[in-house]
Amino acid sequence: MFGNILTGKNGEAAEDAITKALAALRCHMGMEVAYISEVVEGRVILRHVDAPGFEHLVQVGNSYPLDSSYCQHVLDGHLPELIRDTADHPIAQSLPITHVLPIRANMSVPLRHYDGEPFGMFCCLSPHPNKSLNERDLQVMRVFADMAANQISRSINVQREIDQKRFSIEKIIHGDDYKFLYQPIWNFRSSRPVGFEALCRFTAEPYRTPDLWFHDAAEVGCGARLEMAAIGKALNALHALPEDTFLSINASPETIMSDAFQKLFIDQPNHRLVVEVTEHALVDDYTKLRSCPSTWWKLRCN
Repeated sequence: MFGNILTGKNGEAAEDAITKALAALRCHMGMEVAYISEVVEGRVILRHVDAPGFEHLVQVGNSYPLDSSYCQHVLDGHLPELIRDTADHPIAQSLPITHVLPIRANMSVPLRHYDGEPFGMFCCLSPHPNKSLNERDLQVMRVFADMAANQISRSINVQREIDQKRFSIEKIIHGDDYKFLYQPIWNFRSSRPVGFEALCRFTAEPYRTPDLWFHDAAEVGCGARLEMAAIGKALNALHALPEDTFLSINASPETIMSDAFQKLFIDQPNHRLVVEVTEHALVDDYTKLRSCPSTWWKLRCN
């Protein structure tokens, strides 16, 4: 899970900090391998690795059955977090991974969420016994593990928020949790409306203003899709409006410049449509925006 969420500017900084922490701790302990693992569906998966010279044995993405790993035995209390020599521990000697890597010295500290639930391990190991390792080293290891766990937990929480927003937006797109009000644009000389502006209103709970829904959609990469769904629904009312009036719809520059947006108007009476660039939307390239087909829609920029 967390192997895929440390992305973007903040995520890259977090991943860089974790990588540096692994390298610093490995060197401090005089060990050859350091890694962070995650427990997923009964397997231990290596997510971050610092193992110069041992890359052929320990790589990001390697996985092992949980019940045959040091992780499970440490969590169960059957193995200590600090092992100076695995030859002194029958359980460690019984594990195939001890001899495959091989492992003679090992330090494994659980990574825990804010609620105390373990989700992985912060580990250092060596193919050589290390009798110099002591409780002070273990305390240093725990400090690094807590720092990594806090960083990863924050990233996980951010991803959960993004996933929840995306779920809510997808539900709106595929459901019917929004409607339109058609605000008349009045001509005072003729005392009659010359057009109507389509105003989207969301009915999903909890109630939020349209700008917040569209902001969330853009934030999770669903902005154009939500706009397209809303515009498609708004156009359904065009046939019910007086034929000598126009319909004004709102769209962001990104949506306006998409092929899907242009295809949406192929069978529409485009002489009755006005596309208004969404208020406060940033336009990165006015030339490209104005180069979009203009024979079938009018453009009014706020």
